[in-house]
Amino acid sequence: MYKFAICDDDIEDLKIIYTLFKEFLHDFKIYDYVIDVYKSGYKLLESVSKYDLILLDIQLVDIDGISIARKFIDNNEEQNIIFISSSNAYLKEGYRVRALRYITKPIDKEELFYDLKNVLKKIIEDDLFVFDELQTGLKLYYRNIEYIEVVGRSTYIYYKGSKRSSKKQLKKWEELLSQNHFVRSHNSFLVNLKHVYYIKNNQVILKSGGTIPLSRTYKDKFKSLLFDYLGDIE
Repeated sequence: MYKFAICDDDIEDLKIIYTLFKEFLHDFKIYDYVIDVYKSGYKLLESVSKYDLILLDIQLVDIDGISIARKFIDNNEEQNIIFISSSNAYLKEGYRVRALRYITKPIDKEELFYDLKNVLKKIIEDDLFVFDELQTGLKLYYRNIEYIEVVGRSTYIYYKGSKRSSKKQLKKWEELLSQNHFVRSHNSFLVNLKHVYYIKNNQVILKSGGTIPLSRTYKDKFKSLLFDYLGDIE
């Protein structure tokens, strides 16, 4: 179940945001969710809930939205926030406190839906995982897998600096992960585009500093999918 929150001390704006958000979730085919509504910034801070997304007005009477976001950061609480404001004056401050988007009032439905679609798509992707085959209960999140390699008859997952063996064949991993930005660079390598820094000659350079071979067979398709991926996240 997804948990969302809306915080705005203007009742009419709160109703509008709530109604539009519910309409979007229905269109996006998200049905299992709760939306908590707050008219006070301090009430939001007092909540112990971890939300998948918060729609937060910046210009609250009791405490401003920027200060709320800073308190989340100071307390090491990872909250995904979209700021909503009647002014662009706080735009730079909003992104300094890691806001995902900044939407101005009066709210444009098309703009809101566009931003929500991109934000929730990323949130959903970041929450996907597979259980480690050799360690019961341990989740391996897709976003943390750098690449998967075949060595002889064995398959290895490179995950957050560690190397884990797997019983799945590379083809099975490709079937599972191809819709989540994992692409073949070589017969023996399946790479998470999220971790790619750049391409140099016949090598894929990872953000971690590692390198992976890029064979002639897969080079054109890999480059095309990488550029498509980079375009989607801009």
